[in-house]
Amino acid sequence: MSEQNGAEPHGWLNTETLKTRVGEFEFKNGYPTDDTAQRLRDLQTLNRATEVYLTQIMRMGETAWREGMRAFGSVTPQQVVIWEGLLDPESLLLTSNAETVYAVTHLCLQNDGPTVVEAPPKMLGFLMDGLQRYLADIGQMGKDQGKGGKYLVLPPGFSGDVPDGYFVVQSPTYSVNLSLRGFQVNGKTEPAVALMKQLKVYPLAKIAAPPAMEFMNGSGQAIDTVFPDNFRFFELLAMLVNEEPAELFDPLERSMSAGHRHREGQGVQAGRQIESAPVRGGAVGRGHGPRQFLCLHVRPFLSGSEMARRADRHQLYLHRKRHPASGYAELALLHGDRQLARHHGEECRPGFAVSVDLS
Repeated sequence: MSEQNGAEPHGWLNTETLKTRVGEFEFKNGYPTDDTAQRLRDLQTLNRATEVYLTQIMRMGETAWREGMRAFGSVTPQQVVIWEGLLDPESLLLTSNAETVYAVTHLCLQNDGPTVVEAPPKMLGFLMDGLQRYLADIGQMGKDQGKGGKYLVLPPGFSGDVPDGYFVVQSPTYSVNLSLRGFQVNGKTEPAVALMKQLKVYPLAKIAAPPAMEFMNGSGQAIDTVFPDNFRFFELLAMLVNEEPAELFDPLERSMSAGHRHREGQGVQAGRQIESAPVRGGAVGRGHGPRQFLCLHVRPFLSGSEMARRADRHQLYLHRKRHPASGYAELALLHGDRQLARHHGEECRPGFAVSVDLS
């Protein structure tokens, strides 16, 4: 039927105008005009930037977490940040709460090689690789069963001798997130903080003379670990690609990212024209992603928890604050602690109520 009507049976373009939801594109003898070719290249870059943003959010969440910690001063694995007075709106950590004592640092297996983590007792923690994937539990859910113990984290491709007496963890990435949770005792954080300060992290090669630990109090400090939606997102992605083994990224991921100069050994080349499409892609991706999920459901297992007891009328509140490090407004969820809200004044305005079913 198509051939009888004179139409090309494969749907190939000839000399015509292609009308689409994103504009009209002119073709002559099957080839795009100069203007059409340029606009199609721009559209392809935008689409790829959006797709890269959406598929790399989880990985960039971990990279941004590490870089936010570094910006605060936690540069080496021995520099551990502990929120001794609990979290408050000054620090932005995804999925955190204001009831738990947190301790966080990052291992650098590329510099240190096999690394020992001497975990304190009574912790609930984990090791997570540089792509934000689970490696091992520490504490009550881990092999030490809450008694504390020595974990040995091995770098990618390690083939050397592994000594006895360790809980061995093989990491596919050089960067490893070490996070511990401690718990209040009679409403006090001091017991958990004291246990956390028993943590030791050191290269196996320096077991005879481990480097000194440094514990930094994160409470009340502006620590921004949330990934951005702007060009910085793609700079962080380039950082990850350059730092980690190439085999972690499949051929399709490498192809999609190559248009934004995310190649091994190369940084992202900035500039107005190059920046514009990735920035728009990040914004479009953000619109398709997490902001669709601001409808929260808090399950009945919160019943009887400290959060529930402190919450006023069983509500949570959305807190909006502008952070200069990322350059745009961040969102953080706070439970309905009126005292905390009054303490922070206008920085902590209850702006979005979410009912909590505690039945």
